[in-house]
Amino acid sequence: MTPYGVKLYVPVTPVAGKSQDDARDSQLLYYKCWSFEYSGAVQENEVSKVSVVDDYIADQELEVQPLLQAIRETILANAPDALEKLSWRMPTYWQSENLIHFAAFSKHIGLYPGAKAIIHFADRLEGYKTSKGAIQLPLSKPIDYKLITDIVRWRLEQVTG
Repeated sequence: MTPYGVKLYVPVTPVAGKSQDDARDSQLLYYKCWSFEYSGAVQENEVSKVSVVDDYIADQELEVQPLLQAIRETILANAPDALEKLSWRMPTYWQSENLIHFAAFSKHIGLYPGAKAIIHFADRLEGYKTSKGAIQLPLSKPIDYKLITDIVRWRLEQVTG
């Protein structure tokens, strides 16, 4: 029988010669690649570095990618010590706890700073669809990066005291 040619990337730590701090500092997660064949045999391949947030952004529609990248850069500029990872299949920024997540949808970008942030910024969120812990940034309007900056800084203050 012919092989399926399917590869599975599984997070592993530590990687030879790399500590978890190195992975955090480079904002890359390390994955071990496994190839599955129809016969059920498993073959281990060499370890590779993959930025999961880069992959997430690259998997989105071309016209949304620059917006996602700009949101990512805004978050990282204001929370430079935050660990970038995927959680709940969304880019997530963690520093002692989850600070904020974002995700692309067909007509909006979801921003998830938590319920307290929605309450704190309620006056600035008028005109946006919100729910407990979530803000919808419509793709039909310019993204308010100043609002994102302020939310990230506020969330960081909440976490770091």
